[in-house]
Amino acid sequence: MAVSDSKIVYSLFADHNLYYADSENSKLKKKGARSRFLTDEFENYPSSGNRLESYKYLSVSQHYESLIYDRYRKVFYRFCYPKVDLEDETDIMKSRLFPSLFSIMILDDNLNIVGETLFNDEKLLANNAFVAKEGLYISLNHTDNSKNNEDYLTFQLFELSDVTNEN
Repeated sequence: MAVSDSKIVYSLFADHNLYYADSENSKLKKKGARSRFLTDEFENYPSSGNRLESYKYLSVSQHYESLIYDRYRKVFYRFCYPKVDLEDETDIMKSRLFPSLFSIMILDDNLNIVGETLFNDEKLLANNAFVAKEGLYISLNHTDNSKNNEDYLTFQLFELSDVTNEN
């Protein structure tokens, strides 16, 4: 969920749409916002009760996670995770905390898609990001990042032009 000056916006795990309202008491409206790196269909949550299957669904199936509003540039950043083919339990568990592949979708204040960039070799910790006046900061504290120093929280700055380039 993210809040702008004019709306409250919800992004769900396995739904290409965004849902928004003008205020807390307004009816939710739907707006299509599909990542170009995700397919049309989502997998169903496993009903087997198997722990590994649940983790596999949560970490390597295609899905959406964070939605962040950038009040300085009046845009939303939606973090998208394409499907990753992993079978090894250790790799699946690691992927939940340290994903190897994600994209950032940029949407304007009216939830129109402005651009989307795929990050597949950068080894960033995408679930640790924030916005500041300078731009979007994403953590370098991914276990496979050569710049990772466990003694420090380290972030890389991405300016809007960096993440709107088509990859």
